[in-house]
Amino acid sequence: MANLEIFKIARQLGANRMGTTLTAALIAGEQLFLAHIGDSRAYLLRNGNLTCLTNDHTLVGDLVRSRVIPPEAVRTHDKRSILTRSVGLELFVNPDITSHKLSAGDRLILCSDGLWAAVEDAEIARLAENVKAPEMLGAALIQSALENQSDDNCSVVVADILAFLPLAVPAQPARRKWFGLFESR
Repeated sequence: MANLEIFKIARQLGANRMGTTLTAALIAGEQLFLAHIGDSRAYLLRNGNLTCLTNDHTLVGDLVRSRVIPPEAVRTHDKRSILTRSVGLELFVNPDITSHKLSAGDRLILCSDGLWAAVEDAEIARLAENVKAPEMLGAALIQSALENQSDDNCSVVVADILAFLPLAVPAQPARRKWFGLFESR
């Protein structure tokens, strides 16, 4: 729905390449589900190791995956921000949908390209390991990006995985509504 609205507004404004990125997370039990399109990122810190869980949908990201340029060139390449997939760029959007098993003690970091392009992964990992409170980590990451003179917007969400609650299983199947009719199982 959002994709179509952005696409329509871009056409009304005469903009050929208007879009935005999306990295959304849903945690259900011990499972992390990600929907991702664009060049924002999701990182997972586990036992001191930082892993990027998303692929950049950019011209430069494609060059890295094709091994034309090395991964360390992503942050400084002059075409870093040219999106190949985004919300609103095309009439239909095809986000990456992935799932990952979580463990207690994991730390999830979602951030915009204005943050990760200005702060190296090693620095993100160091801060994520040393700054204990999620809100303080978010502030430290933004501060680091600003000190490194980020040339784009900086946003970040930090979630600490402390423990897992058992998923509730309904005693009886839920009733579903279909076109005004109720179906029960």
